[in-house]
Amino acid sequence: MLYEGEVRFGIEPLSTGELIGNVGLHHFFEQNRRCEIGYALASRHWGEGYATEALRAAIRHGFDALNLNRIEADIDPRNIGSARVLEKAGRIRLAAPSRPGSTGGRRGPRSPGHT
Repeated sequence: MLYEGEVRFGIEPLSTGELIGNVGLHHFFEQNRRCEIGYALASRHWGEGYATEALRAAIRHGFDALNLNRIEADIDPRNIGSARVLEKAGRIRLAAPSRPGSTGGRRGPRSPGHT
């Protein structure tokens, strides 16, 4: 298998070095070179740009270092803040629910040049 486990990145402001969240690439699908991305950030740091910056770095790593074709995120579409972060981090399109009981999600960015 080309990809195993998950790739995790900590989110730490340079000013404090305190761990305030993380971003992870996980559920790798070797056949079509795609994975899922997830993230968490301490609520007191919402709106400060940390999640967007960390997602951009993780997405870049996925495409450049891991040679992925696609990275997907599954969120509750009612979570407007999370949807905005994903939209700022890369090209995102609305997707149909991915599993029974899901409320929908966002799919997103494809590798540069991938249509």
